[in-house]
Amino acid sequence: VNNAEYTVTVTDVNTGCMATDQILVTSHTWTVDTFQVCGDSITLDFGPGAAQYYWQYYSDPQGNGSGINVYSQTLNVINPGTYSGYAYFPGCGALTSVFNVTACETDSVWPGDANSDGQAHNMDLLTIGIGYGTTGLLRPNATINWQPESSPAWGQQLQSGVDYKHIDCNGDAVIDVNDTLAVIQNYALTHNFSGIETRDDNDPMLYLTAPLDTVLTGSSVIIPVNLGSETVKANAVYGIAFTVHYNPDLLEANSMGISFNNSWFGVHGLNAISIRKNFHAQGMMDVALTRIDHQNISGYGTIGELSFITIDNLSGKQTLYETLELEITDVRLIRNDESEVPIGVQNDSIVVTDLDNAVNELSSLEASISVYPNPTKDVLNIVIESTVHSPQTMVEILNATGQVISISNLTANSSSLNVSDLAAGVYFLRISSDEGNVSKRFTVVK
Repeated sequence: VNNAEYTVTVTDVNTGCMATDQILVTSHTWTVDTFQVCGDSITLDFGPGAAQYYWQYYSDPQGNGSGINVYSQTLNVINPGTYSGYAYFPGCGALTSVFNVTACETDSVWPGDANSDGQAHNMDLLTIGIGYGTTGLLRPNATINWQPESSPAWGQQLQSGVDYKHIDCNGDAVIDVNDTLAVIQNYALTHNFSGIETRDDNDPMLYLTAPLDTVLTGSSVIIPVNLGSETVKANAVYGIAFTVHYNPDLLEANSMGISFNNSWFGVHGLNAISIRKNFHAQGMMDVALTRIDHQNISGYGTIGELSFITIDNLSGKQTLYETLELEITDVRLIRNDESEVPIGVQNDSIVVTDLDNAVNELSSLEASISVYPNPTKDVLNIVIESTVHSPQTMVEILNATGQVISISNLTANSSSLNVSDLAAGVYFLRISSDEGNVSKRFTVVK
């Protein structure tokens, strides 16, 4: 019974006199319940009618306690944890209540998941770049631990609808390079989470250009990473993220890296920042590069350089030559409003050899063989010096994975191959003669 009114009648059995009165009966109870806080603060309430209220104690989810010492019926809170206190009601005494407050996971900040897609990874750097320099509201008791943390909304949103409070990964009320620490610490972690348009010939390409076809074991190798070309530039872009895949058995452990010096995309540390996360055992490296000045940029050419060291020897391999394939996947190119830019990818590969004098010998042999035009659309010409050519000279076309597509004999030292049926991409010619074997890389464009 709560706030119910009753009529009470009293009768004197001796005289028969009667009297009536109205009585208001009020009950008071304590509260033991759980509430969720989703972004903005919630109000905890002891209930009306008490002569005195006292919010006494708070304990955070890790068990750290502190006094509240607030005398009021209600208390506005944003931090998850346990809140306790009492309300003194005349006739009932002091009733102690306990309020358990939990974070609402669907809207809480997970430190490192800047774009709120359910995981911390290289894509989050692009979001940090979009919000870079923006200031907002502090996240109370913020950490960079992988846990849901309540935060007031900043009121500014990405194109996807994600509030900027998620980009402030460390909760210090400013979006800057320090927020990348949460991404790195929580990299690849996920939590419950309640494409790019089709590319055409006018979209830019992300592509690798290995300067050498063949390298020795134990070599330091640098391969430019390029975005856009002179004919198809990357126009009005702001950030890019991608994954590089490689064969870890052909590289020294954890030697794969990337630098962004002399990049047309921006000056690292001045108007651009980057992250990389190498997973050598899985043969993959996640990469992200973003501007931080809120200004799109247009250009073409080198944006970075892959670097790695090949293994010391090929012992245990079936051949003295191994092809190291470098593949780019999961590319995302964005503008400063988070809109995505369609983009294509062109991969590359190099041959790793264990012969000490193989590169010099191959260089001499390669010099006697010409392949042109490269890139090509339909016809590939092969010219071999007469001292190298023989009636038994054979040429094979292999795709980037090493699969043989065609085999033919070169009956003359000057021949043409029809490659118009090949899809766009990188291919290899393997030319075998009495003088030895040579691999030549060529590219088919459409």
